[in-house]
Amino acid sequence: MAVIGFHATAAVYDRCLPGESCFPDDPVIINFGSSLDGKLLLPYMKEYSDVVLSRDMIWTKFPVGIVVAKTTQDVQKSVLFALKYNLLLSVSSSGHDFLGRSTAHGSLQISLANMTDTSINLTSTRNAAGEMTCESGNTWLKVYKEVSLLKDYYFKNTCVSMIHYPQRFT
Repeated sequence: MAVIGFHATAAVYDRCLPGESCFPDDPVIINFGSSLDGKLLLPYMKEYSDVVLSRDMIWTKFPVGIVVAKTTQDVQKSVLFALKYNLLLSVSSSGHDFLGRSTAHGSLQISLANMTDTSINLTSTRNAAGEMTCESGNTWLKVYKEVSLLKDYYFKNTCVSMIHYPQRFT
C-alpha cells in the first residue's frame, strides 16, 4: 500500500507546476490555445469560472488552464503539450466525479464535456444487436434517450457500474 501511495504522490511532484522555471511562458500557452479547434480557458477569463466549478461543488480545484476540447485532435494536442512541458494533466468528461479525480490544482485540464457525438450501427458484424459509439462527454441520460428512439430496443440495466448493452426484442 505504501508504494501505491508514494507513486500517486510522486506523480504530482515530478510535474512542472506554475511558478517553476520549466513551466511554459505566456506566449507559448497562448500559441498553444490558438492552435485548438476548441478553446483554452485561463483563470482570468469569465468562462473559466463557469467550467472550473464541478457539478458536485465538493471538489473544486483550480487547473492552470482548461482545454474545452472540440475534436479528437484537440485532445491529442493537449496531451502532447502536457508531455512536452511535463505538466500535470487532468481530464473531465461529463462534468463531475464524486471523488474529485477529474481535476487537480495546477494541472492542464482537458474538458471533454462538449464531445457528445454518438453513432448507432444496427448492422454490426461484432454484435447481432448492433453497437453504439459515444464520445466521452455524453451522460448516460443522453445515451438512454438515443437508444430509446430505436424501435424494438431497450437497455439491459443490471448494474450502474457496468457497461450497458442494448438487447433486441424478438
